[in-house]
Amino acid sequence: MHPYVNLTVGGNPVAGAFFERLISMEITDVDGAKSDTFRADLLDGPPVFLAMPRKGAVVVPIIGYRDTVGSERNFGRYVIDDVSGRCLPYSLSISGKAADLKAGPQKTRVERHWDNKTVKEIVQDVAADAGLEARVSERIGAFVYPWIGQLDEGPLHFVERLARRHGGLFSVKDGKLILAEKGQGTAVSGADLGTLVITPSMIVKNSFSFQDASRGAYAKVVAYWQNDEKARRVEVEVDADASASGTYRIVEPFGSLEEAEEAATAKAASLKAGDSQVSFDMVGDTALRAGRKFILKDVRPGLDGRVYAFSSVTHRFGKDGYTCPVEAKIGSGSTVSSDGG
Repeated sequence: MHPYVNLTVGGNPVAGAFFERLISMEITDVDGAKSDTFRADLLDGPPVFLAMPRKGAVVVPIIGYRDTVGSERNFGRYVIDDVSGRCLPYSLSISGKAADLKAGPQKTRVERHWDNKTVKEIVQDVAADAGLEARVSERIGAFVYPWIGQLDEGPLHFVERLARRHGGLFSVKDGKLILAEKGQGTAVSGADLGTLVITPSMIVKNSFSFQDASRGAYAKVVAYWQNDEKARRVEVEVDADASASGTYRIVEPFGSLEEAEEAATAKAASLKAGDSQVSFDMVGDTALRAGRKFILKDVRPGLDGRVYAFSSVTHRFGKDGYTCPVEAKIGSGSTVSSDGG
């Protein structure tokens, strides 16, 4: 297969000299509020120097395989925030972050509150103010808050706080503010991306590593809510890992029993997800993206059949081909059979 890359800068296709001098290009897709990033490293120098793109210019990268129908993927819009280089010998590096996270209104601190509103309605309000479209998990979106406030905090920080309370992931991609369930493997549209089965032939040799740790394991998670009728703080306890010991206590107080239970349940799931992590390089695949679920098959007993979710996917294009370094954690869902059933 023959990978290729297309690129526009400021709406204009790049010249052929770009591809002749391209050393490498990386696009990193992360699951959560961190901004996706773009970077390109190029050879530079006489007799013809490359034109330096201006900061703030929008870059749109596309990667695909020439001989594979449907492999081409547009990786979104990135705003150049850094142009650097070296001289004697010459090189040029261009990097940027996802365009959706650069807008000013998304960083403005606001004080307001909602009464008897669902999470979906709250996120829709925040998204509208930032000029974005809301995409909210059905389960998380149905939760009703008798009262919740955005207290001198930016909208991105506020929605990220909501996501943590409900065991979700918050991100801004393709003009959409997304609050999804962690490890559910859904696209921006909300469609299920499906569970990928990864076999040794799809993994670059000498790149696979894993870590199974118990340092984040707790037997129980405790949260607190303020019972105004009894004028006292009430404790809510949720089982976490039956094989572990100790109790994790959430310091932040909540306004109701339902809020405390939701937060404690979400934290228990989050602690469990951190127990097993894997990282490896895959043969380049434009369908890979952060949040997608997968299982391993014929890689190693103890790892095969577990449901993981990509926390980070880097699409790396260079002279030596196209690869995807990935990082993943235990996702949601039970262990499945190694044949993907």
